[in-house]
Amino acid sequence: MNIQNLTIASYNVSTLGHDIHGVNKRNEIKDFFDKANPQASIILLQEHHLPLEDCLENTRQLDYKGGASFWNHAVYNALGDRFKGGTAIIVGAKLTPFILDNGVLVESRVQYIVFDLGEGLKIGILNVYAHNHTVARQRLWSKLRLCKFPEACWILAGDLNMTENAEDRSPDYTGKAMGDRERGAWFNFSVELGINDVFYLDEFRRIGVKRHTWKREKPTPIWSRLDCFYVDGVLQQYGGRHGIWQKMDHISDHSAIFLQIYLEKRRFKGSVPFNNSILKDATSKEELLGIWSDLTKDQSSSYSDRFVSALSRIKEENDLITKKET
Repeated sequence: MNIQNLTIASYNVSTLGHDIHGVNKRNEIKDFFDKANPQASIILLQEHHLPLEDCLENTRQLDYKGGASFWNHAVYNALGDRFKGGTAIIVGAKLTPFILDNGVLVESRVQYIVFDLGEGLKIGILNVYAHNHTVARQRLWSKLRLCKFPEACWILAGDLNMTENAEDRSPDYTGKAMGDRERGAWFNFSVELGINDVFYLDEFRRIGVKRHTWKREKPTPIWSRLDCFYVDGVLQQYGGRHGIWQKMDHISDHSAIFLQIYLEKRRFKGSVPFNNSILKDATSKEELLGIWSDLTKDQSSSYSDRFVSALSRIKEENDLITKKET
C-alpha cells in the first residue's frame, strides 16, 4: 500500500450527548471532520460518555467514510449517577483493510490499534483519556508501562489532562505541570515506549499559532495544552506537520488537533532511529537514566531547555551504543 501522508485527528468531545441533542452533536462532529483540512484518515475521540449499548447503536452516525470503528465504553459513576469517560477510534475505508490488531488496555481510558502498511512498516496508536488528578494519572502511566505492546512504531495521542512543561499552561494557572511522582512514572513509561512530544520536535512543522487546546473563561480565564501527540524515534525521522483546529464552544471545551506524518519522506542520511531494545538491557538503561537525572537537575536553565538538552544527550548515547552493537 502506498500512503504518502498518514493524518490522525484527536478530539475530546466532552460527551456525545443523548436524545435529539446527541443526534445533532454527533452530526456536527461528523460534518466538521468531513470538511476539516487536512482530511483525517483516523479519528480518535475521548470522553464520549456512552455505555456499551449506546456506542454500538450510535456508531453509524460517526462512521467515517465507510471504515471501521472501535469503541471503549464509558463506565458508570455512582456519585454523579452518570457514565463517564470512554474513547473511540474511527478509521477511514482506505486504511480499514490494513488493521492488524486492536483492543482496550484500560476500560474507558485507553485503547490501541495497529496497522500493517507493508514493507515492514507497522504503526500502532494509543488513544488515551487520562484522569484529571495526578495520583490517578501516575497509576495509569505505571500500568501502561507494564503492558506488552505489539511490535510497531508507536504514536500516543489524546487528552492527557496534564502538561510536561509549565510553559504549556497559562501564567494564571497555579501549581506544577504534573506531580513529582507522576513525572517519574510518565518518564519511565515514555522512555519505555520511546516517544517524544511532537510539539517540540523540529521534524514536525507547526501549522498556525494556537498553543492551547483547552480553555476555561470563568472565574478567570486559564488555558492549557492538554491534548497532544507523541511519536517514537522511527516516525520522528519521517517528519510532517501538526496543528490545533479552532475551538467550537458549542461542541466541546477542547479543540481538535491533528498530526500528519510524511511516510514518503526518507530518513536523513546517517541518522539512527532510537534503539528501544537498549532499554531492555539493565546496564544501558541505567546509563541513560543517569544522563537524564544529571541534566534535568541542573537549575541554571529553564525546564524546557534542560528537557531538550537531556533528550539530545540520551539520543547521542543511544546512537553510540547502537553503532557499537552493529
